Amino acid sequence: MRSTLAECEVAPQAGEAKRCATSLESMVEFAASSLGTRDVHAVSTEVDRAGPTPRQAYRVEAVRPVPVSGGDMVACHGMAYAYAVFGCHTTTAAAYTVTLAGANGTKAEALAACHTDAAPRVAEAYKRLGVAPGSVPVCHFLPQDDMLWVRN
Repeated sequence: MRSTLAECEVAPQAGEAKRCATSLESMVEFAASSLGTRDVHAVSTEVDRAGPTPRQAYRVEAVRPVPVSGGDMVACHGMAYAYAVFGCHTTTAAAYTVTLAGANGTKAEALAACHTDAAPRVAEAYKRLGVAPGSVPVCHFLPQDDMLWVRN
């Protein structure tokens, strides 16, 4: 809980807006105000089974870009706390829906974000990959509780 509070109190990076949302209404309001319209919708990872997503090998069956009008998006990530808290921030990462098939038959429509900038938020990923920041896209999957808000 301390790390969530600390993260919520950190100032946004240059050119970024951020907010810790403690309700769906607060999250939608931040997304709408950041995107400049109330005509927004959320995209998230969906798995065809209840409970936690099994750790197993998955096969990529399809990759489709998420249409993003104007290029701006708002990402909201679930955070550890005694009640629902989402760390939301604006982003210009490229987004994709990836169809995955698990070894045990589990199907998922996973949301992936690919960062092409050298922002401090993704600096650790560049370091782990052993490449210069901003030299190649760094992509990651968003867990089921995360959401990406885009204009309709």
